Amino acid sequence: MRSREATRVGVTGACGRIGRVLARHWTSHSHNRDVTLFVRDEEQKAALDADIIASAAQLPPTTTTTTTCRVVDLVTCTNLEEVFSGLDVVIHLAALVDCSTDASNVRLWNGILHNNIAATYNVLNACVKAKVKRVILASSNHVQHGITIGDPKDPRTLGPNKLGGRRMHIGDDPWPDSLYGASKLFAEDLGKVYALRYGLEVVALRIGWVRIRDDPSDLRGTPSEPFMRAIYLSYKDCIGFFNAAIDTPLKGKTPKGIPFMCAYACSNNTLRVWDLSQSILRLGYSPTDNAELFFLPSAKL
Repeated sequence: MRSREATRVGVTGACGRIGRVLARHWTSHSHNRDVTLFVRDEEQKAALDADIIASAAQLPPTTTTTTTCRVVDLVTCTNLEEVFSGLDVVIHLAALVDCSTDASNVRLWNGILHNNIAATYNVLNACVKAKVKRVILASSNHVQHGITIGDPKDPRTLGPNKLGGRRMHIGDDPWPDSLYGASKLFAEDLGKVYALRYGLEVVALRIGWVRIRDDPSDLRGTPSEPFMRAIYLSYKDCIGFFNAAIDTPLKGKTPKGIPFMCAYACSNNTLRVWDLSQSILRLGYSPTDNAELFFLPSAKL
């Protein structure tokens, strides 16, 4: 992206866990970003505004931060292209995160349809009209987890022997484990349409599991522990992957010259199920953290 001027970045769903990790980092560190955080209501805006003030206080007095927050409904807004006007990159995080495998739940489906499918369409469409250069789509580990799931009724479980000792590759066939996973696969495919038809640069990150307080060991002893140890994504690596997705050139790295890239985003976990080599090559970022450090005998219980 832009190397000298600040990259103008918009973040939807900025009050979610990943959005706040990114916002706190960009506000508390000197960086080459002008950041606009988009949230759905005034309550979320008040919470993020407080985060921004607290994070900015960590900067030296002579350093200024350019992080602002705006309220927007991604489904009902009729001038979304005007909201995105002037941005170089939009990071689309906003979604209903409900990984229930009960695909017959009509209420869940309506929420997924509204928040994940319609909203993603509106964001991509508005980005084209606003001449945004790049969209970073928050995809998910749940796009392929149907292959590795331990208990089909619980998408946070892992069947460790289902891959036969190999690691999953980004080009392996998708197999969503839930309506949520299917909606994220839809987002990837819709991103391909917009990259092909309009030349919009799209980077889809299949994100691992970011934990509260950045501690994967809070699931120690639960059925979800093996899955967490496989796909844990630390705050540090989360920031690293998203910064790389903003800055990495796509030219020469995408099939047939179409500006669409899909990559994994998880930490360098010993027990990971993903092969990160292609994602590291594409993005130019190598994750450094490892969930196993939290599960060593010497680690705090």
